[in-house]
Amino acid sequence: MSTKRQYINKSNSHSRSIEIMVSFILQLGVIVSGTLIIIGLLGFMNGLKNSSYMPLISSNFNFPHSLKQMTYSLHQNQPIGLLVLGIILLILTPVFRVATSILIFLFKKDIPMTLVTLTVLIILIASFFIGTASK
Repeated sequence: MSTKRQYINKSNSHSRSIEIMVSFILQLGVIVSGTLIIIGLLGFMNGLKNSSYMPLISSNFNFPHSLKQMTYSLHQNQPIGLLVLGIILLILTPVFRVATSILIFLFKKDIPMTLVTLTVLIILIASFFIGTASK
């Protein structure tokens, strides 16, 4: 009976450490993306302090709509690039969580859960491409 209890305690301890790791990934993603969004917003608002907010609602406003445009705005030190990067990281945080779960299930040799989680990851990635293709 004692051996069974030790096995359960080890299993619970291992599961708990996995939960903590996944939680850390989610927290880190939210903190980093939130920080980038705040820095981007503050920089953007600082750039507008001497002008009106009308450019924001005009059709001529140059907001990055692709990774190439975002990269360009980052290279030009435009705060809007940081804002968009933060939003992209926030969107990708759950994807990183699912990818990490696949590795965890593989490590635990839990093939059914690995396949289910892999399916979820494929659907997530496909949804990005379907959303992009529909524009």
